[in-house]
Amino acid sequence: MQKVSLEKPEISIVIPVFNEEKRIAKSLSRLASYLRRRKLDSEVIVVDDGSNDKTEKILNDLAQGNRLLRVVRHEKNKGKGFAVQKGVQLAKGKLIFFTDADLSTPPQEIKRFIEIFNEHPYDGLIGSRNTPGARLKIKQPCYRQNMGRVFNWFVRKMTPLDFKDTQCGFKAFRNHAAKQLFPRLRLEGFAFDVELLMLAREHDFFVKEVPVTWVNSRKSRVSPLTGSLKMFLELRQIQKRFNRRKRRQR
Repeated sequence: MQKVSLEKPEISIVIPVFNEEKRIAKSLSRLASYLRRRKLDSEVIVVDDGSNDKTEKILNDLAQGNRLLRVVRHEKNKGKGFAVQKGVQLAKGKLIFFTDADLSTPPQEIKRFIEIFNEHPYDGLIGSRNTPGARLKIKQPCYRQNMGRVFNWFVRKMTPLDFKDTQCGFKAFRNHAAKQLFPRLRLEGFAFDVELLMLAREHDFFVKEVPVTWVNSRKSRVSPLTGSLKMFLELRQIQKRFNRRKRRQR
């Protein structure tokens, strides 16, 4: 990674991890290579969400002598939403990205998002696998595609959001928007993306859905049954919370 001042880097990249001993070193090497080639003024913040395998040791070894890689750990596994929130709170970049540890959306999309931010006044950009122009190089299994479609259907029915894919793990926000939105998050699980987008809507931030390249990883952390149920319950919490707030504002 390019060695530059971290006072105000161009971008911050937050990566939540949990038990990623088999792929985190390869992912970070791939990301570092891309950032170095593109000469992007950057910082990478990896938040270890209570891993109980060798992830902690691998990350600590990688961070030694690397000024641009910051590793944050909390002992108890709390959830992806909590880990991303923690990383964003520490991020200094003018643009703050977060992406999954498997890099299912390849690093090449970072530059394209930066170009869109430079050309348009969007406060946030969210990657989408379901909008025209998306490239699915390796698709999810049918049952996971159907799980995503059903969840998105519930999002549209239970909230005013009209995005086609709220759950793609590649998103970016301008610093001012991220610093206002993330401290307000209450959910710590996988449905935090919906709460984030609801908060952005409530605060009149302009968020654009952008088609991205997607290479599915076979090592998904979301259980088709228990994960789906938990996400639905979290979605129900979001609906109740914002409905109560809406009634109070009348």
